[in-house]
Amino acid sequence: MTTRRNAAGQLYSTRDGRFVDDPRVAELRDPIPALDPVTYADFYADDDEPAAALFGIPDLITGPYGKHGYTVDGRVDRVQYDGDTSARHVWKGDIRDAAGTAVGSFQRSFLDDGTVTHDDLHIFDPAGRGGGFATEFNAAAEAEYIRMGFTKIITMAVGDGAYVWARRGFEINDESGVAGAARQDVALAMRKKAAGEPFSLDNMNPRKLTDADRERVLKMADQIEFGSKNVTIRDVANLNVEGFPNLGRQILCSGVSWPGRRTIGD
Repeated sequence: MTTRRNAAGQLYSTRDGRFVDDPRVAELRDPIPALDPVTYADFYADDDEPAAALFGIPDLITGPYGKHGYTVDGRVDRVQYDGDTSARHVWKGDIRDAAGTAVGSFQRSFLDDGTVTHDDLHIFDPAGRGGGFATEFNAAAEAEYIRMGFTKIITMAVGDGAYVWARRGFEINDESGVAGAARQDVALAMRKKAAGEPFSLDNMNPRKLTDADRERVLKMADQIEFGSKNVTIRDVANLNVEGFPNLGRQILCSGVSWPGRRTIGD
């Protein structure tokens, strides 16, 4: 593995002024940007020597992010889960408010094929959501992924994320074993919405889609289910028809989930 040093030939400095070669020392202080960029190919060349750049992420991605000013307090570990063919780096930790109280948690994994997996990001209190934290945090982290040479992000889009990740350019990851079932679920949700609002005693005059809009949604449902390249999950998220301006959001926030992927660094 190529050793990466700064212009002075130094690698890492500690609080007591020493310079060391080991990025894992407890006193690690200086941020990685002082060093030459380290690519994923470099740091995976030798599994016995952990990725210097990855161990530096907790010092780089701290915040504050979003209108609530949440910060990120995490660490990176080298782990190997049951079923893994090789070890991975896992970055996880707490999301904290201005008082230092943990208000959420996150986890990201880095695989040796240049893939980042967004495993989890959760704000505990619903009142703390929607303030732009995830958008700013993910953007800052993604810039660092690209700098290190990672090429793909994958995730499981659930809950509000089924809509949010679609809007952010993620596609259904057809390499996933659950992609087919996910496509069927999304298509079923679309067909239900195409029928309009159900009649009930609380809604005796349910709204209906126009004939043209209903046929359009049903056609898109077929295309999504069978993997047509002409319709993407983002197209579903952007659905806006007469009388139902947020139809796409209603479909994707109805309980569906799907495996997502997005290429980065192009």
